[in-house]
Formats: sequence, structure tokens, C-alpha cells
Amino acid sequence: IPESITNSMDSYADIINNIKSLPMPKEHNFRHISDWLKAIDKIKITNSDNKDKIPEYLLDKAIDLKNHLLNSADKDLVLHGDLHQDNILKNQDKYIAIDPKGIIGEIGFEAAAFDFIQEYELNNLKNIPDIYKQRISLLADKLNFDYKRLSEWVFVRMILGAAWFIEDNCDPSKSL
Repeated sequence: IPESITNSMDSYADIINNIKSLPMPKEHNFRHISDWLKAIDKIKITNSDNKDKIPEYLLDKAIDLKNHLLNSADKDLVLHGDLHQDNILKNQDKYIAIDPKGIIGEIGFEAAAFDFIQEYELNNLKNIPDIYKQRISLLADKLNFDYKRLSEWVFVRMILGAAWFIEDNCDPSKSL
């Protein structure tokens, strides 16, 4: 793994592990990730107009996985909601997250927003599955989180991103 990816993943894992340690407020008005994930169901319902955008078998898989993940979630936390590398800054010797959306859900949903594949790596598509599996495994280890569950959250988040692009009348392939 390139050092830059390792460093990014370390700072990302540190921020997520800090989020995991924060107590859930007794009172709040944050939405739950299940509200965001309804976008996938909505796209499925209106898929007759979108068949060329997200294949139905991928929507079906995303719906099954999201339902499973939501129904078997370990612990809800207040999540950043949009924790990707562009929302992490270094402040002296510490990394901080900026621009939080604030949402309630399982930490795996948050972790799944990591950019596992860098744009320059797309030049060699045959290596992508191995790179992806290696990085999911590494992040899961750093977070003490189940590899399979993290992989499932990544898939669901990718379909969610595509669904949001469709809602905005954009090309969903740009969400990947």
C-alpha cells in the first residue's frame, strides 16, 4: 500500500475511533441513516425510468444489504455523515474533521465513505479487486470492525451515492 494511502487511512481511522468514543446525546434532532437510505428504495420504485443508470440486480442487492445492516446494527452513534478525505484537515499534529452533516447510525456507515481506490489506480482495472479487498481489510482491522460488514456498507453507500446523483438528474457513474 502506498504510504500516502496508509497515512490517509491512519488519520481516517483515528477520527472514526474518536467518533466511536463519543457518548450519544440523550436528546437530539439528528436524522437516522435509514432516512438517507430511503433514496435507494425510491430509485427502485422509479427504476423504470432509470434502468440504464443502475441495474436492477444492483438495486435489489443494495436494498437487501441495507435492510440487513440496519436490522442488525450494533450501536447507533452520532456520525459525521460525510467523512471523506477532503473533509479531514491536519491542524498542527492532529487531524480534524470538518463540514459534518450530523446523522445517527452505525459506525460502519461512516467508515464506508473512505476513498478505497484512488483515481490514478483506475488505469489498471485488473488490480482493483485485490487493492479494494486489501484496503477494506486494513481499515476493518484499524477500526476493530467486521470486514464483511464494512464491505457491505461500502456497497450500500456506493449505490446510495448513485441514487442521489439520479435524484439530481446527474450521471450516477460520476458518484463512484
